[in-house]
Amino acid sequence: MSAQKIILVEGSEERLDIFLSSHLGSVYSRNTIQKLIKEKKVQVYLNDQLVSESKIKPSLKVYSGMKIVLLESPSQVKESYFIEPVPMDLNILYEDDYLAVLHKPAGISVHPGPNEKDKITLLHGILHHWKHLQDQMVHVKDELVSFRPGLVHRLDKMTEGVLVVAKNISTQWKLSKLFLTRNVKKTYIAWLLGAPPEEKGMIDLPLKRHPKNRLKMHVDPTGRKAITQYEILKSLTSNHHRRYTKVQVNLITGRTHQIRAHFHHLKCPVVGDDLYYDVDEKIKKYGLLLLSKEIFFIHPETNQPINISIQEPERFKEFERKCIHY
Repeated sequence: MSAQKIILVEGSEERLDIFLSSHLGSVYSRNTIQKLIKEKKVQVYLNDQLVSESKIKPSLKVYSGMKIVLLESPSQVKESYFIEPVPMDLNILYEDDYLAVLHKPAGISVHPGPNEKDKITLLHGILHHWKHLQDQMVHVKDELVSFRPGLVHRLDKMTEGVLVVAKNISTQWKLSKLFLTRNVKKTYIAWLLGAPPEEKGMIDLPLKRHPKNRLKMHVDPTGRKAITQYEILKSLTSNHHRRYTKVQVNLITGRTHQIRAHFHHLKCPVVGDDLYYDVDEKIKKYGLLLLSKEIFFIHPETNQPINISIQEPERFKEFERKCIHY
């Protein structure tokens, strides 16, 4: 049997076969991946506990903090998944020997998606800035494979804000477990078109990928548990009788598009979210008005509290000044 390869899952909410296809698609076909799963050549770990073989099927949902062990390892992995480092002006808010916290700008993906293999992403810049992470693309010595070295969570392409990066694979795994076990507090600011029903409240509605538009998420009773806590900070009514609401959001869970899908379901979508509603042309210039403003966690290596926050960008302030005209 060839050496085991371990893939760390960061922020996925997909079927096991789809997740592996997105990582190994240039090496194995999806049919081959499904065959490997059915032949028990794929193991899945949750909190360092092996998931029962009977549950490991192509349809098994995988998510952040899981480890996937491929017992049959492709020899072409390093060549297939090499990401060319690109010089990038990273806005580093905090850094120590183990991790860093960045201010991610809007408009750039955190890592290449299935349809972005030729696009420059934040990961390209991270690999250039911390060159030692390039060696962790495939860490054969310790039989570890990390296709997204340093990344422990993600923000949507159009979402701006704080993002944590691990500087070694051990810290990456420990941080991933913090996110998985909900020991990271993430605070967002958003402007909504409309308003939620209460001044403050908890949205506890399961989310699932949309059956017709796979880019979107939607509320579905068979989806994964998703909990969003919010509080209205400000409410304004425009000259055109549109209501705009500024909210502070705390994510209890961290599902794909959670904030966007939850508020869309409540008929008060995030301003500028052209995936979930038809955005007025006058507002498009502000982009998606969703900001990952603050993050708090206990450092997994030093046990010190890490609390990083950023100021609201100028585009948020400009929208607040001018939204009465929209």
